[in-house]
Amino acid sequence: MHISFKNKRLERSITDPKDLVKTYGIQRAKKIKQRYLEMKASATLEALSKIPATRLHQLSGDRAGQWAVSITGNERLCFVILHDPIPTLPDNSVNRSEVTDICIVFIGDYH
Repeated sequence: MHISFKNKRLERSITDPKDLVKTYGIQRAKKIKQRYLEMKASATLEALSKIPATRLHQLSGDRAGQWAVSITGNERLCFVILHDPIPTLPDNSVNRSEVTDICIVFIGDYH
């Protein structure tokens, strides 16, 4: 998938190894890096959903329109789909097989 970031600071905190550890600590940094690499390696959102450890899910409430993958405990890596319009199935759910472009917007505990 093509991955972009909400801002340069978030991008640096995920893609720069030193900044990643400095921002999140060694243990969380390992999981964040793992999820980021899994996202990059997945051709589509559907492929990402096949990795059980990601626990990919769509969010609701004040985070409606966002998706999340698990990092540790309550921590999640949140992103939005950048397709316009978002590909849908006949039942109006997101067609994850056609989603190839996302933007990471948040890492943390939103619970």
